[in-house]
Amino acid sequence: MRTFFSSLLFFLAGAAIGIWVWSYAHQAIEQKHDEETFAREQQAAPVQSPLQPPVASAQAPKAKDAVVVGRLSIAKIQLRAMVREGSDDNTLDVAVGHIPGTALPGQRGNVGLAAHRDRLFRRLAEVARNDEIQLQTPAATYTYQVDDMAIVKPEAVSVLAAGHGAQLTLVTCYPFDYIGSAPKRYIVKAHLVSPAGAHADTVSAVQR
Repeated sequence: MRTFFSSLLFFLAGAAIGIWVWSYAHQAIEQKHDEETFAREQQAAPVQSPLQPPVASAQAPKAKDAVVVGRLSIAKIQLRAMVREGSDDNTLDVAVGHIPGTALPGQRGNVGLAAHRDRLFRRLAEVARNDEIQLQTPAATYTYQVDDMAIVKPEAVSVLAAGHGAQLTLVTCYPFDYIGSAPKRYIVKAHLVSPAGAHADTVSAVQR
């Protein structure tokens, strides 16, 4: 009997490790695929004039037209991850998800992005005020500066509400080391500071 339970525990441990390894391998494969898709879209994207305001709804990509929304980079935590449309588990298992109903990169409003706390956003708590976040689309790169962090309840959807100007909100579950379905949400709020190649007066026009 003791041998049986020892073998069972060994099998379960091996299965758990196997699932964990596969999940990360699957994420890496999907991220690589999205990088390749993104590169092709960059080559096909029209050149954007630095004199042209980048936040214009008519120029922004529509979520329904593409799965890959862009690429998120946070140098502080060495994060570089592709962003897909959607915030369901299938999306968040392999990418950062753009939360439906929030603004898209290149639109005035609040861009909402979510990811799992034990995957791509596992180091999000290390991000601090004034850190920079970049969100790149095939046509432009948007640089945001972190304003604040907060811990809220899941029903506090007001964190995704559009305020003045162009904003970015990152969302993940909290606590980070919680086992099971975490009871709260960790929020990082940032504002747009620099569309790539844009003049200072363009940025000011975007934020008004």
